Amino acid sequence: MSEPGDVDYTSTGDDHGVSGGIVTAGSAAIAGFTFAVLSMMGQGTWSLALQSLFFGSSYPQSQFDHVMLAWGCGCLLVAAAGFALARRALHLGPTEGQANLARAAVVVSAAGALLGVLTVIGSLLGH
Repeated sequence: MSEPGDVDYTSTGDDHGVSGGIVTAGSAAIAGFTFAVLSMMGQGTWSLALQSLFFGSSYPQSQFDHVMLAWGCGCLLVAAAGFALARRALHLGPTEGQANLARAAVVVSAAGALLGVLTVIGSLLGH
């Protein structure tokens, strides 16, 4: 028996009784769309974190292709996270609005992944 004020994390409320824990169809759709958009934005805090982790505060011009390769791989990882969250949202039985947002996340993730692939190819070809 639950006490007043206890939170039931197995019930998702608006998700038509589908059990999903903390990650509901709505939260997965919103997070998936957010990650999808981040995958297309390119230079951001996540890419600066990758650059500083692998190359420190500066790098010689000869390392620029490696920086772009890390940037493209980062875009691919963020797009994959967006796609995975959108897929989870669709699997949880979302409402119509949540399903539309999750489908939009799939489309935007695909575009972000394409840009990531182009960045990786460009960095591998170099000049």
